[in-house]
Amino acid sequence: MAEGDSGLTHPVPISGEEAGGLLVIGVDGTLSVRRGGESLGIHGAPAALPDARAVRGPDGDLAVLTQPTARYEHGVLGDGLEAGSLTVIRPTPDGARVASSFGAESGGVFEGLAPLWFERGGESLLAVIESVAGLGSRISVYRPSGRLVGAGPFVGEGMRWRHLTAAAPFGPQGGTELSATLTPHMDGVAQFYDAGDIGEGGVDVAAEVPGYASHRIYSRNLDAALAGDLDDDGQTELLLPDSSYESLGGITRTPGAPNGAETEWRVPVGGELSTNLASATGPDGRAVVAAGRSDGVLRVWR
Repeated sequence: MAEGDSGLTHPVPISGEEAGGLLVIGVDGTLSVRRGGESLGIHGAPAALPDARAVRGPDGDLAVLTQPTARYEHGVLGDGLEAGSLTVIRPTPDGARVASSFGAESGGVFEGLAPLWFERGGESLLAVIESVAGLGSRISVYRPSGRLVGAGPFVGEGMRWRHLTAAAPFGPQGGTELSATLTPHMDGVAQFYDAGDIGEGGVDVAAEVPGYASHRIYSRNLDAALAGDLDDDGQTELLLPDSSYESLGGITRTPGAPNGAETEWRVPVGGELSTNLASATGPDGRAVVAAGRSDGVLRVWR
């Protein structure tokens, strides 16, 4: 990190090639490409959220939340700023350019630190949390061009948030689904949304399990969730802390279960979870998960 870079985020490789440079967010939200000792501006790029996390999609484009605004007074993610737009950045031989930049279809804001890329039928899409005063938040899915593909229901009450956590083959037949936690600061509910049948106006809740959390209010830590086949049974689980933050639950989509999903297993934290979840693949090919506790202990599961 260099002087002038935002201390609330990190640079991201602009492409898969080492010589491509880094996409950098400045303290004032300026987006630029750093290549060697040179900083290249991106013409027409709006200012990014100071804590935005740029994410690269399957086609190599990067998406970042932009146009900070205080017009949605919620502030559960560490400050009073949300994003008025989402901007897609395309790498070029000379650095990068703006491929598209668009606002929320509802007229609200994007409430998060990053959108989520996923693929459906070979098409790259962007899922994001969209919030409106008086209605709370919903999951919206956009094409990178800015066209709304589909959206789920709003919570129905102002200042009520959904935390978008993953896109993975959760479906009983391996279909891609989106996962989110409904009102994680209150009575959190883990939810799954069918991403294989998104149409104009509809991203439907396919299953849900109550009793889970994934974010502590006012924190910028948004990665207390993991998706993967964590127990080698051939099915993808969603790993989440329970509402006490003292155990982790492996949630699977099960058609015969009440509400379409169930907690297949739990592991104790041995204290109170205080960090994001991290994962890696061990030398035996099995998943390894680690997390920090409030007593300063790092807990590892394998």
